[in-house]
Amino acid sequence: MNHKQPNRINMRTNHSLHSTLTAAALLAAATLTANAQTWQTVGDFQYNPSYYAAGSDIGTDPSGQILYSVGGLALDANDTTRLALVNVSYDQGTSWTPLEQAPDPGWTWGHYRAVASAGNRLFIGGNGNYADGSFGWLIRESVDGGTNWASTDAVADTGCSDIAIHPLTGDVYAGGSGTTLGRVIRKRPAGASQFTTVYSTGPSDIGIVWSIAFHPNGSVIAAGNKVDATTRAASWVVQRSATGDAGTWQIVDTFSTGEWTGYSAGGCLVTTAGTIYVSGSAYNSRKHKGFWVVRTSADGGNTWTLSDNFNLGGSQVQVFEITQDANGNFYVCGQASDNSGVHWIVRKGAWTTTTVKGKTVTSLAWSTSDAYQLAPGKAALPLGITVDASGNVFACGRAQDAAGIEHWIVRRLAP
Repeated sequence: MNHKQPNRINMRTNHSLHSTLTAAALLAAATLTANAQTWQTVGDFQYNPSYYAAGSDIGTDPSGQILYSVGGLALDANDTTRLALVNVSYDQGTSWTPLEQAPDPGWTWGHYRAVASAGNRLFIGGNGNYADGSFGWLIRESVDGGTNWASTDAVADTGCSDIAIHPLTGDVYAGGSGTTLGRVIRKRPAGASQFTTVYSTGPSDIGIVWSIAFHPNGSVIAAGNKVDATTRAASWVVQRSATGDAGTWQIVDTFSTGEWTGYSAGGCLVTTAGTIYVSGSAYNSRKHKGFWVVRTSADGGNTWTLSDNFNLGGSQVQVFEITQDANGNFYVCGQASDNSGVHWIVRKGAWTTTTVKGKTVTSLAWSTSDAYQLAPGKAALPLGITVDASGNVFACGRAQDAAGIEHWIVRRLAP
């Protein structure tokens, strides 16, 4: 999720693909309390209690006042038809309203996976089955704060995983994956009407670009994984481009050492000071386990250090987005397993100061902020995370109930 500088915007629901889809049917949110520093579920969306639902990203408008949660809801028990949807909240997640639904009634299946906002411009991206039955990615845009929408990019046989708007240039970037284009980045320069492919590995590498971020010097950073089309082996990849144009991309981190083998980079954030933080998962050859990791670079991606490495006890770990609050604390979302199943995890990185041999040393101390399951023993996974203007942290994803049906979940941590 990419969120820039502000203008409060007014929105309404449009493109009513399914007339019975109402806010009441979508939302069963817990009432917020004044219990600070406790995560609470503020959104639980389903079309039908017996049907699959999943959130994929969450973010704010540039003012940090309006929340967008994007994902998809199954319209039948077999998930053969699905509604791609944006939910919006104007009251810090207390209540939610459907904003934008899959644009074409001829779609049989759709899922939104990314949202970005700048001023009155909104972008949502995802993938689905088009009216002719083919699969592809779709980007939808609104230039009036969500009142009217248009499809601005469609790519066959490909899925869009992230959208980001460059804060200096206004250029729009979208990343994802496809069996033909492979790991792919598309760009629409500010003022242009068309996206073009500026990076593509082709079918030899069917990995994915999970996250796009921007350095204060103007360069573009993309994080994801490289996947061999034959062996399906995945490895960590972070790329950089000074301009974001075709032919300018270089790989700056693969996280491959004698001890560590990176599986996948899932999230990327660049601070105002220019330090890059990349979250993801990796295998440790000494401990023979998969780990939750955060990597940092203070020199634009030339050299990297390990900031966090964490294992809950089990073998499963996936790590996705990272965000930062106004106090400089970091929050990373993903999932990890132990003997009680697979948990929704949020890790917090807080700055601490210690004195070592008379010298003051400042460092990040990481701890688990949230470990959640909707039902005991059932899997849960957050895919997106953001912070609003009031300092509330929101995570969005999916979690299984006791029957194994997945719910679209939003959780909030009050400041």
